[in-house]
Amino acid sequence: MDHFKDVNDTFGHRAGDDVLRMVGQSLANALRRGDIPMRWGGEEFLVLVPGTDQAGLQATAERARMLVENSWIQKGDVQVRVTVSIGATMAAAAETAQDLVDRADQLMYASKSGGRNRVCTDTGELTSDADRPVLGTAAPWEMPELNGCPPGGVDPLGR
Repeated sequence: MDHFKDVNDTFGHRAGDDVLRMVGQSLANALRRGDIPMRWGGEEFLVLVPGTDQAGLQATAERARMLVENSWIQKGDVQVRVTVSIGATMAAAAETAQDLVDRADQLMYASKSGGRNRVCTDTGELTSDADRPVLGTAAPWEMPELNGCPPGGVDPLGR
C-alpha cells in the first residue's frame, strides 16, 4: 500500500487494520477462483495467479489497483482511501521462488518510484486512463516505454 504509515498516524492503528482488511477484500474481489492472495508482511500483499499468461496477469494487476483506488472506509465524515503500487511478473523456468519474489519486489519499487498507484510488469508500466473501475478484463491502458518502470521490464533471469 502507498503511504500506509500516514493512515496509522492520522486515524490510528484500528483504522489501519480496517484499511488492511479493505485492501485484502478489494484484492480478493479482483481475483479468479484459484488465485491465491496473502498478506506478505506489514502493508504488503502477494498474489499468486496460476495458469495465466502475461495479458491475464496485467489485467488482474490493473483490476486490483483500480478496485483498491476506488474503495474506502468511512471514519466520521472522512473517507479513508489508499492506493497500491504493484509489481507483477511471470515465473521463469528454473528460477527459485525467492528469485520470483525479488523480481516482483523490484517492480513494486519501480511503481513506487514512478509515482505510486500504478502497475509495473516485466513488459513496462501500465497506465490507466479510466475515471473509475472498469468491469471485466478489458482495461483501457497504454504501455509506454518508460515513465518510472525499467525500460523493457526486468529480465526474468537477471541478465
